[in-house]
Amino acid sequence: MKKGLVILLYVVFCSIGYAYDSSKEDRKDTYITLYTDFTLVEEHRKLNMENNDFTLKIQDIPSVFRDDFVYIGDMKVKEFTFLNGEENIKNIAQVKIEPNSNKNEFELMYETEDMLWATSHIICLKKNNKLDWDVFLMLNNLTGVDYDNANIKFVISDTKSGNNDLQFYNLSDQYDLQNKTKKRVPILSRKGIECENRYVYLSENNKTVQTVTIVKNISGNILPGGKLKIYNEDKNGKELMFFDEKEIGKIEKDGALRIITGNEEDIKADLNKIKSEKINETLYENQREFIVRNHKSKTIQIDLIYKFDGKWDMIEHSDKYTKEDENTVVFTVDVLANSTKKVKFKYTSQRGQTPLASNL
Repeated sequence: MKKGLVILLYVVFCSIGYAYDSSKEDRKDTYITLYTDFTLVEEHRKLNMENNDFTLKIQDIPSVFRDDFVYIGDMKVKEFTFLNGEENIKNIAQVKIEPNSNKNEFELMYETEDMLWATSHIICLKKNNKLDWDVFLMLNNLTGVDYDNANIKFVISDTKSGNNDLQFYNLSDQYDLQNKTKKRVPILSRKGIECENRYVYLSENNKTVQTVTIVKNISGNILPGGKLKIYNEDKNGKELMFFDEKEIGKIEKDGALRIITGNEEDIKADLNKIKSEKINETLYENQREFIVRNHKSKTIQIDLIYKFDGKWDMIEHSDKYTKEDENTVVFTVDVLANSTKKVKFKYTSQRGQTPLASNL
């Protein structure tokens, strides 16, 4: 019965015109774009078309398409059919198209959810205020297809944010991605980067002042977020010891990464909520006060970080501040030895908003 079915399919193929089997050997270029929750693949394949009704049999495609989305360039498609492979897996597409004698290649585009990926950072803290910083793209190909010499890029901003101006990172080299294999691709590798150690107080940390290592983004590009692993050199500088692991957000082109390396016992800080007064149905006026107590026998400099939730507008401030991002301000102040410093500021906010946790 199966043999008769194969013969019947062959007769049908011949009756509708010329049939061309397209496989991975016909690929000329492959472009893979990694989004947050799916992957877009674009292939350019060679084609040999004759002047009659034409059936294109496409092989070496993923076992599962996302939403059955497949695009066949600018050809006029008469009929599109998936041919089920073993265990009812869709891995062959049969396309009937109108003839075009000028075509010697075609564009194939589809979405898949089976190209898993993530980005990771590894930082090694060195002596003399220096560190090594490596960033990797981690790929896991479960599509059922081998991709050779693929051009790869991935989205940095979240597709769910509603921002249509997505930011992408393009890998400079081409890579082979074999089915059912994992690959770690280097994005950034910098050794001996200068960094700075500072005292930092976050408004939600009660009275705890932290020692933070700050390193600027010197890559020249926006760096993606992901898992960050931090290692420390031992006293002899010969071995690395695991220090911390956490998730971080993307780092802007002119931004910096802060790494908490410990708590400072001789410096205490607090944030007092002086006033939150309702102006109208949506607007509040808020007054806050940082208090820093320096118990050291020397003058220290400290960053006081306050993060707003949503829209805000600064009205008054006793000390200068910098705007770290859209919702974060930093007051950098000097505190004399064995003394107390107060920093006051007043701002308006929508719906009486309170500060969020800072992305440290």
